[in-house]
Amino acid sequence: MALQNDPTAARTAVRNAAPSLNPAVTNAQITITPATCPATTTVSTTVRVTVTYPMPFITGFFGSGVTLTGTGVMRCNG
Repeated sequence: MALQNDPTAARTAVRNAAPSLNPAVTNAQITITPATCPATTTVSTTVRVTVTYPMPFITGFFGSGVTLTGTGVMRCNG
């Protein structure tokens, strides 16, 4: 996303990186901040892509599950 300034491409990349997750990662579980890079090339801005995914336990023996969170950071115009 930071290299292309394309939030849709970033969301697609996240979903393609984890094709075997069931249920699949949804757009609501992917947060991109800020949503776009600044238009100027003199400002270096950190863009954060955060994925929050509820991972259920199969048996429920240890509870219903855990929530996994992963974050990637890149620079716009960096």
